[in-house]
Amino acid sequence: MDIAIIGGGAIGLLMTALLADTNQVSLYVRNKKQYDQILKEDGIYYKPGQRKCKVKIRLIKDLQVHDLFILAVKSYQLEPILKRVNVFSSPLLFIQNGMAHIELIDNYQFIQPIFIATCEHGAYRESLITVAHTGVGKINIAPYVNTNVNQIKKLQELEANRFPLEWMQDAERLLKEKLILNAVINPITAIYNVKNGSLIKNKFLYEKAKQLTYEVAVTLKFDPKIQWERMLKIICLTQENHSSMKVDMDKGQLTEVDSILGYLVRQAEQPVPLVTKLYTDIKKLEKGGV
Repeated sequence: MDIAIIGGGAIGLLMTALLADTNQVSLYVRNKKQYDQILKEDGIYYKPGQRKCKVKIRLIKDLQVHDLFILAVKSYQLEPILKRVNVFSSPLLFIQNGMAHIELIDNYQFIQPIFIATCEHGAYRESLITVAHTGVGKINIAPYVNTNVNQIKKLQELEANRFPLEWMQDAERLLKEKLILNAVINPITAIYNVKNGSLIKNKFLYEKAKQLTYEVAVTLKFDPKIQWERMLKIICLTQENHSSMKVDMDKGQLTEVDSILGYLVRQAEQPVPLVTKLYTDIKKLEKGGV
């Protein structure tokens, strides 16, 4: 398949590395320095193993038609890109944290087939051209709007040993379950500058994570006990990982807090004091700039 992956961050580079062997992949980036380095190397590097993955590199401003567009940028970077992809009829696959992108998609009223995905892989961008695969997982995909059986079958063909997929029927549930994880692990690890595992090793952070899980689960109308058990499993599996929000804070970049905690504050039918407090704390700590 001829695939466009938009975004040169950790997830964009990882998706490129996992799909490039069996598909024709074009990676679109904004950063001219990143573009120049990938062009010079004729590809990107995947760790472990320092495997080289050949890929066509282009700037986002030069977007062309492809069979599939995978939008792997942060939520706050989406809007100008949507104006560019809106002229094409090919399916769009969104893979962002939080749920603010759903609000954007609904506002745009796309006629293109729209798919929603969440990523269970761990990845870290070591350099502009190197991605470290720190945790092997899967990509969860669900149809959202304007999709049909033939389009779903086409996307199912992407599945390979390097790229395991799990198909879901309910896009909203898929995103809300991921949102619960992001709303707890991301802000706590970012504020306290710790790895994921500290949420089960440190008694204070353990209790904070549990209280926050219950508040978020109730807000989203999920069983809090079930979600807390799920939370503990994910934290155990990713205990050596640094959350994406912590990485953004360490780099002095904007975070996706508006798409995660901000979304919960906007959607909550009842007060969410813990969510609101963490949202305010992260906004104060953000240094800005991407």
